[in-house]
Amino acid sequence: MARLADLSSSGTYTSDLSVAEHNAIHSVGFRPVGQVMGASVFNISYSGSWRCGYMPTYGGYGYRGGYGMQQVGWNPGGVTPLEMAPLSDALDTLRHQALSRMLAECTALGGDGVVGVTVRFGRFAQQPYAIELELIGTAVRATGDVRPRQPFGSDLSGEDFAKLVMHGWVPCGLLLVATSWIRHDDWLTRSQESQLTTSNVEITGHSELIHAGRHAVRQRLATDASRMGADGVVVANMTMNLHEKECSNGGGQDHVVEVSAMGTAIARFTSQRRAARQHRSPAVLPLRPFSHSRSPGQTGPQRGPRPQAAGR
Repeated sequence: MARLADLSSSGTYTSDLSVAEHNAIHSVGFRPVGQVMGASVFNISYSGSWRCGYMPTYGGYGYRGGYGMQQVGWNPGGVTPLEMAPLSDALDTLRHQALSRMLAECTALGGDGVVGVTVRFGRFAQQPYAIELELIGTAVRATGDVRPRQPFGSDLSGEDFAKLVMHGWVPCGLLLVATSWIRHDDWLTRSQESQLTTSNVEITGHSELIHAGRHAVRQRLATDASRMGADGVVVANMTMNLHEKECSNGGGQDHVVEVSAMGTAIARFTSQRRAARQHRSPAVLPLRPFSHSRSPGQTGPQRGPRPQAAGR
């Protein structure tokens, strides 16, 4: 906070914008006020998968809360993909902490939002069971009188941010969603993925697992965007990782899919004005068609009265 206070009082700013991004932001009425960041390191010691999604969990039912024990859920036979709720909850807390800290630095600099946010996500080098999320971007401030009620985040580049504003859209916030799902390999899955099979077959268990993870991420993107009052989401990237995990219940394998997505929620601000421009009348309308009657000595078509200006 001391660094931000010194930067704000100095009248200068830092940024990671290119020259083109810097000029694009100025062209739509914004100016950089400083580089900001938010970071969080989270220890992942329990993912809730010690029952592997195959056997019943504590009491036969999965639940959240209660003595810190969060289980996967009831899934006899492992035929249904199940979310690893404790891990998803940890990732959700991680992103909220990093994002709120970045926006807090933006507010401290008097900014209205952050553009060009880059994300670094991965294992923390000093701790084998810890993961780190780091967000870095450039805080910007509107030069006019119209200001957003709360600071926004956006992973759009400076040029894309300017294009968005010029076409009547504004960013509402940065969306980061991650989830992890698990499915125990049943006999059908093992037979479908066996090299001894004599035909090309779909591994239905893996397909269902991937579909469940991607559907959950898209649903949460839409929910978070709706909570912000956005009209839609511009998704920058979506990553997916499918890997095997030794069954902790003894024998066989589990398959785990980790899906994450990042994007910017956007909303219209000039939809009515833009629609009026698209449907406005031409500046000049002919009030009488051409007349093809000829007078003696005329060689060309005769025109009617001179067109009059309409709407001027």
